[in-house]
Amino acid sequence: MELSSETNNLVAHPPLWSNLYYHRKRLREEIEEVVEKYLKPRCDVTLVDYGCGTKPYENTLEPFLSEYIGLDIVDRPEVDQVLSDDGTSALADGTADAVLSSMVLEHVPDPELYLQECKRIMKPDGVLFLLTHGHMIYHPTPGDYWRWTSSGLEKKVNENGFLIREKRGIMNVPSTAAQFLLDSLRPLAPKFMHGAINLIMQGVIGLMDSNMFGSNREKDSCVFFIVAKCKR
Repeated sequence: MELSSETNNLVAHPPLWSNLYYHRKRLREEIEEVVEKYLKPRCDVTLVDYGCGTKPYENTLEPFLSEYIGLDIVDRPEVDQVLSDDGTSALADGTADAVLSSMVLEHVPDPELYLQECKRIMKPDGVLFLLTHGHMIYHPTPGDYWRWTSSGLEKKVNENGFLIREKRGIMNVPSTAAQFLLDSLRPLAPKFMHGAINLIMQGVIGLMDSNMFGSNREKDSCVFFIVAKCKR
């Protein structure tokens, strides 16, 4: 449907005047870089996007895949399989060479069940690409339950049968603080000013995210990106 396609494009490629332009641009760039690093040497790859929404990254990742399967709890045209009420899937064990979980874990009521299901549908040599918020304003879709510390997220992933291969932080503390400032103050301004405010603040956020402002991204970030394999 046209509306879904438009939404898909705005998530992966937001306009400069979006309040989440820099955040979403960095997510897309990191996903593309990491997936290419781990999947480019492989062929016949089936990727399961677990909590796919409108599949915003399908076009970006298509060159690395033979099959892209979208799972979501909401029935919409892009979803290949609707999840059960508890968030589990009807996919067979060992279906996926890779599982993408992009900004989902903070929204699931039971993170342990979700991670165990990720492991179940993965092949023994499969790879999990997991992105979730360390810091972010409340954004229920439909629920919003968790924010993760670096060590807390590592512990949760390890306890549910995964071995972490790589961890990245996306958006350091200063840029995340600027994003919070934008999202807190923008609603107070007249609506006709929102685009201009967003545009100015996206430049500020990008500047604050530069290395000149320091910050240990792996320990404290807006988004944590974990690459993990199944424990043997």
